[in-house]
Amino acid sequence: MRLFFCPLFIWIFGWIFGLSSPSFADCGHVCNKNAGRFKCPVMEKEGYSVHMDLYTQQSIYQGQTFCDNMPDPGQATIVVDLISDKARAASVAVKLFSDNDKLLKSLAFRSYPNGTISLPVYLEKGRYRLEVILKDKPNNQLTFDFPITVAIKPWNYYLVESKMGILLWATSLAMILSFSLFRLDRAVRR
Repeated sequence: MRLFFCPLFIWIFGWIFGLSSPSFADCGHVCNKNAGRFKCPVMEKEGYSVHMDLYTQQSIYQGQTFCDNMPDPGQATIVVDLISDKARAASVAVKLFSDNDKLLKSLAFRSYPNGTISLPVYLEKGRYRLEVILKDKPNNQLTFDFPITVAIKPWNYYLVESKMGILLWATSLAMILSFSLFRLDRAVRR
């Protein structure tokens, strides 16, 4: 009986941790996943809509947009789109922080009537946070935080997409099937 539970637990573990994790799991506000022409989510707060894309300079990824997970370190351009008219009318500052909250690059407050802000950066492997701060009145500031990871695969990659994950699934399935057939054969012979 103990042999039955081992593959069962392996299978359950693989199934639970193999579920895909969304890029923006917790926006802390409304994320418009159906953003029309945008591949990445549009963040919305109090009538302000902001969108962020990552573009890498590497030739193998030319023309590809990344929402928050850049596959390799290197030169990149972070593009912030101010979607709503309210956001375009506000004064905007952009700050890029490393995972230990060290300020790496920033753009001072100014207005962007065309709605596009470009920030060229070199991103090493690690986690970053892009902070977009909108100020429409002296005492009214609104902050949008965009998480960015570089060259870090999500935890579920190792159980779902990697060769080891596929091997885990196949082994678990084979163990469950063989044990089930063993139990069936034993029941028939009695």
